[in-house]
Amino acid sequence: MKFISFCKHHLSDVISIGITLVLLIATFVGTIFLLPQTGGDTVEVYYRNKLVDTFDLNVNRKVTFCKSSTSADNCDYEGFTDFQGETIVLAIQDNSIQVIEETSKKKLCSTQGKIKLSNLPIVCLPNSFMAIIKGTADGEFDI
Repeated sequence: MKFISFCKHHLSDVISIGITLVLLIATFVGTIFLLPQTGGDTVEVYYRNKLVDTFDLNVNRKVTFCKSSTSADNCDYEGFTDFQGETIVLAIQDNSIQVIEETSKKKLCSTQGKIKLSNLPIVCLPNSFMAIIKGTADGEFDI
């Protein structure tokens, strides 16, 4: 008799945990597929949480950010004193952004790959550098 009451108690626990897990997984999957995942039209570059410049996502270009003016010959922006290396090269190409070259030791920025979706940043924490695609389409969320 004790065994039957023991099984009934644990069976209800297993069922409630199972239902909870199914609801959590459904919420997670629904969030991924139902949130707007569109491209944007501008790229914002931040250094130390301050906007450095805004670029058009539709214009293919490479932008070089340097620690000092002596770092590279083709430096577009300089004065990034927190950089672990001397330069970071951001490529804006085919409506996506990617760090294609950096001189830091760990290469944390370039390993993040290409970003095509809005509000998904490339973050280089040791360098205090961030690039993010911003969109103006209806239904997008601001961060």
